[in-house]
Amino acid sequence: MPDSARVPGLISIIIPTRDRRVDLAECLCSIERQDYANREVIVVDDCSEDDSADYVRANHGDVILIVNDRRRQPAYSRNLGLRAASGEWVLFLDSDSELPRPDWLSTMVRTLEAHPEVPILGGEIRAFGPRQDVAYGRNVRLNGATRAVAAPASEPEKLVACDYVATCNCFGRADAMQAAGGFDPYFGFGGEDVDFCLRVARGHKCCVSYTTAVHHKQSPRGRNPDETARYHLARVRQRLKNAPVFGVLLGLLYDLLSVVFFYLFLLPKLAAKLILRRPIHRENLTGGWLIVRAYGFNLLRLGCIRAARRTDFLQDEAMGLFEQHDTR
Repeated sequence: MPDSARVPGLISIIIPTRDRRVDLAECLCSIERQDYANREVIVVDDCSEDDSADYVRANHGDVILIVNDRRRQPAYSRNLGLRAASGEWVLFLDSDSELPRPDWLSTMVRTLEAHPEVPILGGEIRAFGPRQDVAYGRNVRLNGATRAVAAPASEPEKLVACDYVATCNCFGRADAMQAAGGFDPYFGFGGEDVDFCLRVARGHKCCVSYTTAVHHKQSPRGRNPDETARYHLARVRQRLKNAPVFGVLLGLLYDLLSVVFFYLFLLPKLAAKLILRRPIHRENLTGGWLIVRAYGFNLLRLGCIRAARRTDFLQDEAMGLFEQHDTR
């Protein structure tokens, strides 16, 4: 949508979902409790097998509902939502997120209006995590892995800089998100939020604070059984796509050393687990191989990955190409 056609002050809230009817209901109810009335809600159902879409139709008639004809993963669904959005502001939520206070939306708008240098605002309070007194953003490490950045409850309005915020809560200006070309759907699982924030921010820092964080329940529904393999594929792709050549080489060296140390200490680690009667998971045996496979898979596609930095994934042609090549 052209910037001139956007509705000033309107927040477009985009929620991709799949098989999370109960979580989605709680998320939508938390939105309805907000004191900021100038909003639209767009739910993109990724071909759920439960009654998520029927629930929205029956109970939230004002919600814009988009239903995928087959499962396309969250990045593609968010792009559909972004194409349908008409607001000056865009908020991406996961369907297992919950807004904590009635003034939360108005706080987000007021904070970004007061800080025009901040491209994206967000943060998550892990609802079932060990700590409820911090909100988290993320920084990107040398090899594309991430680490948490904490914003304390003791200073709730303090903005803490980070590289990206997870799309369980990602709030920003619609024109900047549009200019970035939306989400790269070829990430599939993870990594697309890192890539998106880096492109929207364009060298600036995202921010997280306790007062702008959501409660994120991190529902297990819709998770993939091969989550670790997908994580490494997405991590390596993100690094190959966005890092300068020198950074790519450093990340590769880091990961090669990680693989060497993984197998060098594999037998002692397994022995320790047996002695301590701790379970041995598949990743305890294949972790190094998953990293090698991730590089092999992505390096074969390096040209396409680097070219994707210039792709507008919101355009009809790009979305159509993804639909043709998507085999998930």
